[in-house]
Amino acid sequence: MADCYSGNMSVVLATGSKMTRMACWTHARRKVYEHQESDPQVSALPLALMNQLYDIERRATHKSDQERGELRAKESRRILDRLGEYLEGPVAKSVLPASKLGGAFNYIRNHWEALNVFVNDGALPIDNNQVDTAVLQPARRRVRAELRKGK
Repeated sequence: MADCYSGNMSVVLATGSKMTRMACWTHARRKVYEHQESDPQVSALPLALMNQLYDIERRATHKSDQERGELRAKESRRILDRLGEYLEGPVAKSVLPASKLGGAFNYIRNHWEALNVFVNDGALPIDNNQVDTAVLQPARRRVRAELRKGK
């Protein structure tokens, strides 16, 4: 799973690979959230739908992978379908593609397949927050230590 940074996109999966390209919903949601003020009415529904996906994930935290997969198939799939329809519909398409909100919508459209992988397997995460946190913690500790030394 990656944040769709162009450098990550160059990874080519070999034929028969057991790896699946996934994209992170936190990154997608953040892009819309950061630019919602440019058009609050157009961004309200996508943000609400993405928040519903995370509500389902919170409810599934202590479920088995199979139970989580069943819940996603029943509830998350419906939300993703609605979000996809909205992003391909006239309201979202009326946002200028060169605008920041238009860019956020295009990011989701361009990575739609990779963003939807999680819904097919209860063992897969919706985002890579745990990995990001684990990777960034040592760097944050180092920065804090350097700041303390500078005082």
